[in-house]
Parts: sequence; structure tokens; C-alpha cells
Amino acid sequence: MSEAKTNRFTLDRAALGDVLKRIAQPICVIDKDMDILWANEAAEKLFGQGIVGRKCYQVYFLRGEPCEPQPCPAMKVFHEGSAHEHEAAVLDQQGRQRYFHCTCSVALWDEQGRPAAVVQVSQEITRQKQAEEALRKAKDFYLKLFDAFPNPIWRCRPDGTMDYFNQAWLSFTGLQPVEALGQGWLKAVHPQDGEELLKVHSQALQHKRGYTHAYRLRHRSGQYRWVQEHGSPFYDLEGHLGGIIGTCYDITECRQQREHLSYMATHDALTGLPNRLLLRERLQQAVAMARRRGRHVAVMLVDVDHFKLINDTLGHEVGDQLLKALAARLLKCVREGDTVARLGGDEFILSLADMAHGQAAAIVAQRIHNRLAEPFQVAQKEFFVTVSIGIAIYPQDSEDLNSLLSHADAAMYRAKQSGRNTYLFFTTEMNEQSYKRLQLETTLRRAIEAGQFRLYFQRQMDVLRGRCVGLEALLRWQHPELGLLSPAEFIPVAEETGLIIPIGQWALREACRSNMRLREFGLEPLKTGVNLSMKQFKHVHLHALVEQTLSETAMPARLLELELTESAVMGDPAHTAMVLHKLRALGVRVAIDDFGTGYSSMQYLRHLPVDTLKIDRSFIKDIPEDNNAVAIVRAIITMARSLALEVVAEGVEDARQCEFLKKEGCHLMQGYYFDRPAPLQEVLGRLRG
Repeated sequence: MSEAKTNRFTLDRAALGDVLKRIAQPICVIDKDMDILWANEAAEKLFGQGIVGRKCYQVYFLRGEPCEPQPCPAMKVFHEGSAHEHEAAVLDQQGRQRYFHCTCSVALWDEQGRPAAVVQVSQEITRQKQAEEALRKAKDFYLKLFDAFPNPIWRCRPDGTMDYFNQAWLSFTGLQPVEALGQGWLKAVHPQDGEELLKVHSQALQHKRGYTHAYRLRHRSGQYRWVQEHGSPFYDLEGHLGGIIGTCYDITECRQQREHLSYMATHDALTGLPNRLLLRERLQQAVAMARRRGRHVAVMLVDVDHFKLINDTLGHEVGDQLLKALAARLLKCVREGDTVARLGGDEFILSLADMAHGQAAAIVAQRIHNRLAEPFQVAQKEFFVTVSIGIAIYPQDSEDLNSLLSHADAAMYRAKQSGRNTYLFFTTEMNEQSYKRLQLETTLRRAIEAGQFRLYFQRQMDVLRGRCVGLEALLRWQHPELGLLSPAEFIPVAEETGLIIPIGQWALREACRSNMRLREFGLEPLKTGVNLSMKQFKHVHLHALVEQTLSETAMPARLLELELTESAVMGDPAHTAMVLHKLRALGVRVAIDDFGTGYSSMQYLRHLPVDTLKIDRSFIKDIPEDNNAVAIVRAIITMARSLALEVVAEGVEDARQCEFLKKEGCHLMQGYYFDRPAPLQEVLGRLRG
């Protein structure tokens, strides 16, 4: 640089002082005694004109309090000879506290080379300090807020370690902060859930996204409880990832309720067994495995024999207890991988998986019958229960689940028809019969409207006087495709579907009308018997229906005899007595049909308003050759006579039977020996003859 240029920038002491005075930052020169020797305009404006001569520590404060002479930061420069930086607070002329960043360095040296004066340059940082203070207060506020929050809250650093837990988290787990910080919190996580939870945290940090995750956290009680954790990334003031902040909610009760609802949706409420929904799921799994391995699956439908009688006689509470005990025994008959399900009512389904051959199901069926041979103890009563079992095998019977279930149902239905207390495998013939039964049910619903039912009548004869004393109305169905069907072919279906109620109403009304038509042909109306099923007898409006029918047809009540099976009469003593007394009040007669096949007692019968006992045809067909049949028939006749009841023998087919009964004192009979059931027009001709 040339001398001319150097001279241009050479400043004398006065000029340098003038430059320093105009600098915007406060500048002070301080001696060893901490006296302010010189201050620029910015310092004078800040503290006033009297700043020179004052002690440095009377003007600048450290951390908001006056400095003592010794700890004043400017002293360090005198002692150490090197520059020093510090922060200080000051009060300006308006009394406002302001903050500065001060830099102190040696300004003058004495002859011994020691600092003689220090220059202090101050940079105002009031706004920065205010922002820091506001941030500190906000942080303190939110930490207090988090600690007051009822749910656990935590904070995770970018390296995956934890540096904060609120009081709720610590209270929930029972851990102390020193135990939980870093990776210590993992001690409270269930061992099976920790690895997955760390993976969730890692992915949230890596992808900078929130998440929701459920896991088990050890409660201070020592038990693990399910919590739902929600975490979100947070960022510092510079926009850098600060980590994750998360909170937990105790969802144990909610999860238990969901599990309970899920259990209830897939299990039977009474027995706890899988229901139809879960059965199908397990059956699908069993079939899929069998298909892969070339194995077999057996579907067994188990139906309790005469269970309705137990319910009707002893009540549903006893029936429910019996079903629970039965379910427990069925579970003991199968392997761990098999399924026992309840479809409803008294029907159970067994799915036997992974079988080498289908015939092995017979072993399980026999095992069931053996276990059920032992009596059940329910409500201080002893029961013997039998079941009918239908079996269908995958894949030979079908590869379709619905077909397997319907095939098992068809086999079970045939087992019931075969006398119950047995098991049968599905056959093609059963499928045809099942289809026929379905066809019957479908067409049965339209039979009344289509006018397809017919009434046939069979005469009831008094053999002593040689004349007809009554008629029994017998139902027939003129099926458009199958021809004339007897009650045995469609009444069971009508009973199961509930169609027996409207069919029975039609039969009762038509029988009364037919009887009254006898006068049109110059004949006196006769006593007419009409059969009632158990469902009809238990119908709440039976009394009103009979009364209305008699009124509509103008038939005298004394000519109507309602025939009830022995099992229907003896099923519910209280209900039976109430209904029969109501019917007797109308003047209607009551007959017990198929007598001798049930379990009636003379003590019970003598209290019921019954008029007639009809001896079941199964006893009549074996007399007079079968001594047991003879003994039973004699006993029934004797009992009827002692109770002053009429006795009628059904199913009389030859002269020997007729003569035997006449000798024993039973002179009322009906059967093929006299005539077969026929339409009313044909019976009219017989009555005239």
C-alpha cells in the first residue's frame, strides 16, 4: 500500500475516539478499580450522562443481580490478560431491564506490560433473552401440564432412547425416572411385545410419521394391562427432528369387552361351545387340510331323543342344565383338534378332522352312546338320555360344506325314523328322502290355500248293539304330485314347521261341518272324534278356537270328542288339568288316544276330566295269541271300568280280536274289521246300510 493511502487511513487518537463514540453498540473503558473511564454515546444514552466515573458493577448486572467487584467478568481480563465474554442485565434510564452480550478485552497496557484498562463492547440480546425466557416458561408450563395429564406421556430422542416420562406413566408402571430413562422403560413392556414396539418406534423415526400401536404394559400391581399407544414426531426451532412424543391409553376393559363380544358372536351362550359361525370356520380349515393331505373329515349331527318332552315336563331350566352336562360329555368323546358345536335347541354338530378313513367316525359315535348310557344327575333327578346321530364324510359324500351338513341332517333324521338311539352314515337314498321331505315342507305351506286337504272318516262300532255310535275324522293330503298321503307322511313335518296349527284348525272346523251335514241325508249327527297334536293342545287359544268352531258350525259340544295322545296329556300336569277343565266346561268330550304307550297312572287319571281311553292298536294286533298283550289289554279295560271311563279298542282287524274284546267287556271298537277310513259320501252309504 502506498504511503499516500496509508496516510489517508491514519487516524489520530481524537479521531478514533470520535469514531468509537458513534458506534451503535454501548462501549465502555474500565480501569483496574472497576471505574468507568470513558463511554460512547450509545452507553450514555442507555445509562445517562453520568455513567463515566461510576463503578462497572453498579451498571452491569449478572443474572439480574448487582456484580461484586471481584466476580465482575471485567476483572478476569486484568488478571488473565485475555478477552472474555459474558452476558449481563442492565437497567436503562426508563427503568427497563435489558440484556446484553458483553465482550471485554485489553484496551491499554502499562509500562510493565500489564493491562491498564479494559474496553467492554455490549451487543443487546434482550429479544433473544425474552424469547428464551418465554420458551423456558412454556416448557415449564407444558411439563407441568403433562405431569397433570391423567394418561401416560413420554418422549423419545432421535436415537431411540427415552428422556421424559410424565407422572401418570411413572405411576402406571411403578418405575422411578432413573429406572425408566434411556432403555430402562423396556422392563415394563411385556417380553413378547418389546421387540415389535421398538420396531414401531424405529420406523416412526425413520419415516417421520405418526402411528398407533397396542401392546401390554406392566401395571404397578404386577399385572400386564393392554395399552393403545399414539406417537407423533416433533421438531425443534430449527426444524430438525427432535424425536417422538407419545401417549398411552389403558384399553384393557375395552379389549376384554371386544373379546367377550367376539366370543359371544362365535360361541353358544348356554354351553360355551362353538356356534354355527365358528363351526363353519373350523370345518373349512379341517376340509382344507384334508384336501392337501388326502385325509377325511366326518360331520356328525347329534340330536337328543325326546328332548322336547323333558322341556315340557320339567321345564326349560332343567332342560338347559341337561344340555350343559351333555355338552361336557360330548367334549370328552373327541380329540383335541376336533370341534363340538351347538346349533341350537338339542342339536349338536361334531367336526372330526384329519381322519385316515371315514368309518372311524363310527368309533366316536359308539363312544358317545357308551358315555350317555350313564345316567345324568340334574336338579336332584336322574335322567337317561339317548341321541340319534347322522354322519356325513368328506370327500366321498360331498366336498361342499353345506351339502355335508345337510347330508348329516338327513342321516340323523333317518336314525330317528329307525327307532332313535342309534347312528347312521349318509347314503344316496337318504338324500332322495331328504329332498322329498323338503319338497313336502315347501308344498305343505300352500296346501291349505290350495284346498288339498281331505277328511276321511272311520266308524266307531258298538258290537253289543250292532250299530255305529261315532266317527273318527282322519286327515289326508291330496298331494298334486305324490297322490293321497296319510298323516304319518306329513304330520311330522307339519309339527316341526308349526303348520300343524292352521292345518288342525281346518280339520276341526271341517269335521264339525261334516257331522252336521248328516241331517241333510236324514241321519242324526254322531259323536265325532278329532285328533289334536301336542302343539295344538298347548296352543294358548285352543279353548277359544273350539268354542268359536262349535258356534260357527252349530254343532252340539257333546258330539265333539277331542283325542289327545297319552304323552300330550301327561306332559305338563298343571297345564293339562287347566285346559281339560276349560274344554269340559264347554261340554266337549276328551279321549286319550294310543293309551298304553306312555306312562299314565291311575292316581293321576282319576283327577282329570277324561271320558274315553282308546287302547293302542299295537296291543290289539297281538291278541289273543300274545299273553303279554292280553295282560295289558285286560289291565287297561279293568282300569277304565274302575274309573268309569269308556274304553275303545283301535285297530281291530279280525273276528278273533273282536270276540276276545267283547268277552273282556270292551264293546266299543274300530278298525279294518268293520271298515276302512273313507270320504264322507262313502261313509254316508255305510251309515244308511
